[in-house]
Amino acid sequence: MRILFALYSLGMAIAAASALAPTTSTAQAQKMPASERAAWLPGWEAKFGMNESQFQELGMNNLTPDQASGLLALLVANQPSFTCNKHYPESQKDELKHVHLYVESESDRSAELAGRLRTQLSAIRDVSLVYSDRDADFVVSVIAMPPHDTGGRQIGYAASVVLTQPCVYISHSGQNKGGQITRLFADHYLNVGPTQDEVASTIANTLDARAFDDIRRYHAAQLSTYENK
Repeated sequence: MRILFALYSLGMAIAAASALAPTTSTAQAQKMPASERAAWLPGWEAKFGMNESQFQELGMNNLTPDQASGLLALLVANQPSFTCNKHYPESQKDELKHVHLYVESESDRSAELAGRLRTQLSAIRDVSLVYSDRDADFVVSVIAMPPHDTGGRQIGYAASVVLTQPCVYISHSGQNKGGQITRLFADHYLNVGPTQDEVASTIANTLDARAFDDIRRYHAAQLSTYENK
């Protein structure tokens, strides 16, 4: 996907550069002294996957060094980004002391369990409940599945929990310019117990023990950066 983004950005940038730069035929460009032509640099491959042979094949060496530098700067400025770790500016550094969770139910039948789970999660010392993907470090999606015996009598309680991480894709140019939030799968849990309360408690304890430590470490590192300025 990253290569496709790079090629798309490269095509757009070359078109823009061609429109802005003075028209120079290939024959005229080939008459330029080598010292006046753009030369391939490792940055072209590191950023956009363009090796030295491709640089020559695409005619990039027919640009002047200033034109090539301008094109590279344009590509870098318009390169799409995809990040899954929510950034908090220094003015919001206290938010780094919390794990922000958005708990949602996948059906009306699951709403009661989701409410009990919110109560259990909010009791964890550093958990803060939010109500949108944009504000969350993780999304906890709950599906309740009360099992029944052959006579139709409910026997215990079961729940499926999917943990996802909101990620933001940002495009700075082109038809898809703007930002879009998507969810990255993180984990899945199937929990059973005699009651809703016990199942909710088990889910909260499992998430606290297994799912949150990485984001806690990331937040601690970012908070340390702000406090040690």
